[in-house]
Amino acid sequence: MKTSNYLLPHKFKSIGIVILCIAVLFYVISYIAGGSLLSLQLPSFSAFGGDDLGVKFGINKVDLDSTIIIVTTIISLLFIALSKEKIEDECIAVIRAKAFTLTLWITSILLVLTSLFVYDFAYINVLIVNVFAYLALLVIIQKVMIFHFNKTNSDEQ
Repeated sequence: MKTSNYLLPHKFKSIGIVILCIAVLFYVISYIAGGSLLSLQLPSFSAFGGDDLGVKFGINKVDLDSTIIIVTTIISLLFIALSKEKIEDECIAVIRAKAFTLTLWITSILLVLTSLFVYDFAYINVLIVNVFAYLALLVIIQKVMIFHFNKTNSDEQ
């Protein structure tokens, strides 16, 4: 039985690192500027509160800074996490599977704990961070596991 491999070519890892650096740089510039660098009138959904609860669709002034930062960060982390290694063999595939499983356990446990102990607006911030946490932890755990694997194999040779 032939299994499909959904990994990106190795060169996407470098592209992902460049995009991540651009996203971080854009975040720093936006933070230093103290406001929105890009805002446009765009069709969008907006939530409103008070006596008038619900969601409204319309043309609204939208600050695109956070959107650009979120999208570029997610794309860059996907490129980094899902790119093939220079030498992609069965051992790396097993390490990749273990990293996916371990990362899912860690982020799920953290999400359950924060659901139990964090409330109000702070919980929304935790959910926003959780969007990036899985991919970021996956990249870190994969790199650590591959580093240990390579170190162990180089010691044996």
